[in-house]
Amino acid sequence: MKKLICFNILFFFVINSCISQQFFPLKVGNKFVYLYQWSSSYGGHGSSGSYFEISRIEKDSSIRGKKYFMVSYIPYCQCSNKWVRVDSLTGSLYCYDSTNSCQYYYYEKLIDSLQIVSGSMQNNCADGWYFVGFGNTNLFGFTTVYKTFNIYHAPYLTEGRNYSSKFGICSYAYSFHQGMANESGTGHITGCIINDTLYGDTSTTFIRTISCTIPDRFSLSQNYPNPFNPSTIISYQVESYKVIKLVVYDILGKEVAILVNEKQSPGTYEVTWDGSNYPSGIYFYSLFADGNLIETKKMILLK
Repeated sequence: MKKLICFNILFFFVINSCISQQFFPLKVGNKFVYLYQWSSSYGGHGSSGSYFEISRIEKDSSIRGKKYFMVSYIPYCQCSNKWVRVDSLTGSLYCYDSTNSCQYYYYEKLIDSLQIVSGSMQNNCADGWYFVGFGNTNLFGFTTVYKTFNIYHAPYLTEGRNYSSKFGICSYAYSFHQGMANESGTGHITGCIINDTLYGDTSTTFIRTISCTIPDRFSLSQNYPNPFNPSTIISYQVESYKVIKLVVYDILGKEVAILVNEKQSPGTYEVTWDGSNYPSGIYFYSLFADGNLIETKKMILLK
């Protein structure tokens, strides 16, 4: 009987942890790309813009006997560092906090309670954190469950995250309103790599379709202008429906940018690489189709 009880307890912990980790899949190498769009106004004058935000699970480590993962970016996470874990007992997402500032969790802060199914969460040290609700959504061709968590910094600021049961954080938003100042922003996942599997588009470059005519082969064109400062255009041809990857390397062969990483239909495409944040020098760019190298070319950045 004791063995059966122990087995049931262990089985509950494993199932609880697995379900919660589906909402925040933790494995070194996992990557998540979001398109963030924002707008602001003050006294009738407004501005807006968009850019990509990238979240990577960079490494893992044991801290005080528990396994944590270093996550490069978590939207609106009120943590001084990004060492996080999913607890096998509570199913909650925690970040490590050596200051132990939260009275409810020893050396940790609660980010979100991924196992919760109804109601709201109290005693969380997250400045008014609430679980709002859940439902179904379609993402990358899969029907998944989502859960919504909001933080209300009354009366001016609201922040929130939506979690998908397969892809982790799938969207997030914030809004700020005080007097004549208004700001808001939303982020939506465009692609991810989970357990070495690609979903959607993980490139951070806007891809333009030049022609839908089916080329007779895969090919990579010389960038133009070349030399360039600070940006250049790279075009390539796709013969058949495959996962296309376009990568930029420095002179030492180190990967510095992934311009394309998605399944593409036959056609001719072009992307722009902005080298503003890179030093002058010789760079190489390579085209891959389903992991097979097609071609590599050289380009020169002169500032």
